[in-house]
Amino acid sequence: MESILFWIIMYISEILKLSIVLLYLLEYKPTEKYWSIMLGSVPVFGSITIITFIFNLNEYYLTYLLGSFATLLVIICIRGKKKIIIGILSFLLICLVDMALTGLVAIFINYTIEMILDNIYVSILCNTLSILVLMVIKMVKKLLKMNQMILSYYILPGRYIIMAFLGVLGVGLYIAPVHILGLLKLDDRMRNIIVFGISLSGLTFLAFLGLLIIINNSKVYYKELSDLNTKLIIQQKNYYKALIEKEVETRKFRHDIKNHMYCLTHLSEQKEYDKLNAYLKEINMVSEKLIINIYTGNDIVNTILNHIINDSCKDEKNIEIKWFGLIPEKIKLSSMELCILFSNLFSNAVEASNKIDNEDIKVITVKVRNLDSNLLIIITNPIKEKVNIINNKLMTSKKDVTRHGFGTLNIENIVEKYNGSIKYFSTHNEFSVEIILDGIVL
Repeated sequence: MESILFWIIMYISEILKLSIVLLYLLEYKPTEKYWSIMLGSVPVFGSITIITFIFNLNEYYLTYLLGSFATLLVIICIRGKKKIIIGILSFLLICLVDMALTGLVAIFINYTIEMILDNIYVSILCNTLSILVLMVIKMVKKLLKMNQMILSYYILPGRYIIMAFLGVLGVGLYIAPVHILGLLKLDDRMRNIIVFGISLSGLTFLAFLGLLIIINNSKVYYKELSDLNTKLIIQQKNYYKALIEKEVETRKFRHDIKNHMYCLTHLSEQKEYDKLNAYLKEINMVSEKLIINIYTGNDIVNTILNHIINDSCKDEKNIEIKWFGLIPEKIKLSSMELCILFSNLFSNAVEASNKIDNEDIKVITVKVRNLDSNLLIIITNPIKEKVNIINNKLMTSKKDVTRHGFGTLNIENIVEKYNGSIKYFSTHNEFSVEIILDGIVL
């Protein structure tokens, strides 16, 4: 019975380690019943373990089974690109960490490899110690707010994944034999030095691998920001150019207003109502061109939203934008943060609205409200089908998961930076995002 519980605990620990790496460090999205499936797999593996002992099969086959079964199950129950290769690589990385930590534990308690394998409690300790290490990494990641750069699986190029895979495999192949041979004897100083050195080199390799990922993703992240900044500058230039042109047209219109009034009065007196209506329509068309599409209270947001409307909605005559409230003049958000926040939120709303095939008017509603020093933003848009939301995380249906994930991640990072909150709501025909930014109104 003790042996059966041992293998079940080992299986659960593998599930936990893979889940921490893939869900919380690499930020893959779980399926809706992820944890239910993981929990349900425990009695399945327990049954296999019982059968193994009933028929006196070699229990060490369970070592290979629990690793492959846990990895396969987790890969099936997550969403994201390159999940198979990343899932296998994550398992190998975990094995590498386990081997290195086992070597250090063996030196510390002066055990051989046989003594570790024969002692159930020490074996469990060696296998679960990496859970603590992974949790520490997760906490450091959260404290440093490195979500936008660190360990973002969808940014890491394929060539780096292959290099990492070969590197982990190679390091594992030289660590495993040295550990096995080095841990056969007790009280051997050379044995301790070799095992310690090899364990340390394995952990150092993992640290360099993580650093490589951070450096690569930092480069991609700042390139995204640079491109966004360039795009914003161009949009601002076009916006202010349009403002100047409209100001000139407004002055012309005001200059001619007396003549227009004279003509309208004359047509009315002559009872030429058809010509009068045509003239009024023409004046109305001219005046509409002089109106800024949306005024938000902030020039940066004006630039972004009017650009998105002109660019994305020009062929969609049945989209209507309703904006309520004004963004305060003095807020803590930088121009770049405003650009990131509203460009992503509004682009997603317009794109979702454009997917609806019917000819009805599609209304996108934006509400902005001051709550003392806090800013409330609510954006509501129609949708073609209900959005899948799990634990307040969006399960995107976009083909370009990378870009969508990057944009959503940037929004959430800004909200987190200002100790705010973000909530998603969806019915079958409407989607809403509610953001509260704390203490940003000056």
